[in-house]
Amino acid sequence: MAPQGAREVMRVVSPLALQPKVPRERRAIYAAVADQLVPPDQVRDLWEHWERPRVAWYQGGHLSFRLHPEVDHLVQETYREAGLIDRASAPSPRDRSPAPPPPGTASHRG
Repeated sequence: MAPQGAREVMRVVSPLALQPKVPRERRAIYAAVADQLVPPDQVRDLWEHWERPRVAWYQGGHLSFRLHPEVDHLVQETYREAGLIDRASAPSPRDRSPAPPPPGTASHRG
């Protein structure tokens, strides 16, 4: 592969540069309050770019998401609503509105 082709393949692509293909009601974000790789402002920016889908903030780090029931609930709920899992086997839905980023972060840029 030519050097220019390798650079093109290996370039970083921001999710903010792309339009989501999944309908808004099927989008969800989970984010760690103590994430040292993805800061809250990047989560907020994606949340806004994705038209403010449901968010589950959990008390953990970047790799601990599988240990947090709120993440599992959000994933199960999103799969259930998309018809990807049996409704009877999934947790019952909660009437949740989208949640902004955790306290101490701005939800909008001015």
